[in-house]
Amino acid sequence: MANPKMNEIRRGVWSFRVSLGTDPVTGRRIQQRVTTVGTRADALRRYREIEADKLARNHPSSAITLATVRNYWDETTQRQGRRRETTARMEESAYRRYLDPLIGQIPLHRLTPEVITRAYDELSRTLSPASIRRLHQQLSSILQWATKRGYVSRAETERVDVPRARRSLPEAPTLDEVMLLLSSAQHDDDLWLMVRLASNFGLRRGELAALQIGDVDFQDQTIRVSKSVVALSGQRPKVVPPKTGESGCAVYQVDEELLGELTVRRTELRTIALATGVPLEAMFLFTGKQPGEPRRPDYFTRKITIHKAKNPQLAPIILKALRNFTGSELAEDEVDLMTSKTVLRHTDHNTTARHYIAPRERNVRRATVRLGKKLGGRTRTA
Repeated sequence: MANPKMNEIRRGVWSFRVSLGTDPVTGRRIQQRVTTVGTRADALRRYREIEADKLARNHPSSAITLATVRNYWDETTQRQGRRRETTARMEESAYRRYLDPLIGQIPLHRLTPEVITRAYDELSRTLSPASIRRLHQQLSSILQWATKRGYVSRAETERVDVPRARRSLPEAPTLDEVMLLLSSAQHDDDLWLMVRLASNFGLRRGELAALQIGDVDFQDQTIRVSKSVVALSGQRPKVVPPKTGESGCAVYQVDEELLGELTVRRTELRTIALATGVPLEAMFLFTGKQPGEPRRPDYFTRKITIHKAKNPQLAPIILKALRNFTGSELAEDEVDLMTSKTVLRHTDHNTTARHYIAPRERNVRRATVRLGKKLGGRTRTA
């Protein structure tokens, strides 16, 4: 692609001509003058964008729609292992419900910032800014993928203003509230063990479901987290790598009380293993309907929800809140952020700080009093 002649009209303002083809009647070449602000390099970049858009419009794939490209993107990224099956299913559902009716059948090269913005304006009538931002994130990923494969010259989502979502501070139950929950679960072995494990190690529900007897080292008193369970609608549960890949794997030290409960669970499962022929090491701590099969992750969500409904005196704790509890208690014990991030198995410590450590009033008071003592009092003269 030859560079055009660039004329600097005045300082920082450049002008150049682009060809729009020929007039079908006169056969004369049609040109358009374009003016842009910035450096010469900025003007050259703008020229190349225009030329790339012209090529895209004349390309055989210029009629390809967003819906078609999304199918390609969905299939490719799943095959490459870049998106989990559960994530892909949720994103597809959101796309089909909200984006596809508005812009799914629009040719990709006509998906301008104005078209995308109007779609978001329409969605804002019924969706929160946070929901629109999640849709925007998906659309951006699709268009960036399409750019790399030559369907369009640029991802137009880069030039779209997305509604701002108000970020609420993370919330977490207190130690007293979790202790009361454990106390109320004394007569339900599964409930007590899942609450204890989730609040102690910040386990996700899929990770709870994937725990097996073989993951517990009763000699070294450790427990290994290295996998998760997913169960899509209409499918049997299956074991997969953890949500954050290698960062999602960890080995934790187990205290004496919890080790005692795990020992009791091993004894119970040994009886089932002998009766069914399933190796004891392969038995899941939370056994499903079939020996050797894990529970579906939603089993844990339902269990704590039902228990809370039967005990209205308990704090409104959901399973994910126990993961917030872990992060918040570590912060209260003045555990450094990188260690907390490792315990919760995040890839980025910013995720830990922003979403899993709840501010607690007593910590604020303690911090300001401690600082005040360092500053000391006023020295008065007689």
